Amino acid sequence: MGMFGLGELEDDKPVCRYFKEQPSVAFSESEVIISEALCYEQKKAEQVPVGTPYPPTEFGTPPKIGEKETEWEKSGVQAKLRDRIKLRFQVPKGKVSSIMGVMNLLQSKFDNLEIELTANEGKISEQDYEDKIKEIFRQLGVDIDER
Repeated sequence: MGMFGLGELEDDKPVCRYFKEQPSVAFSESEVIISEALCYEQKKAEQVPVGTPYPPTEFGTPPKIGEKETEWEKSGVQAKLRDRIKLRFQVPKGKVSSIMGVMNLLQSKFDNLEIELTANEGKISEQDYEDKIKEIFRQLGVDIDER
């Protein structure tokens, strides 16, 4: 609705990442809720590229709660769109929740999200694997392809 935005602290300053769009919340230490006015100003500044030969777009006042999409949201530069993303990476210890935030974002943008998971350099008993890992996937209704 645009009542506030979600962003991160960079150099102890809030940077708006999501405003009037579905956010990807990771519950990381650097995530912060940002006021509507600050998000509006940051988004407004992003719309005017440095050194542009075109005059800046006129932005009205920040939209009121519940208002429809504003002109500055409609007049954004058309970005290249990806219809597929394929990534392979190692998850650093303690960063699983941050990766889950990225997966939430991707799932909000794509209808199909497939994950290949490889765990190594450790051990788990066959019993724990059956009772804990596979059972959770069964309860979630997720078909796993064990290779």
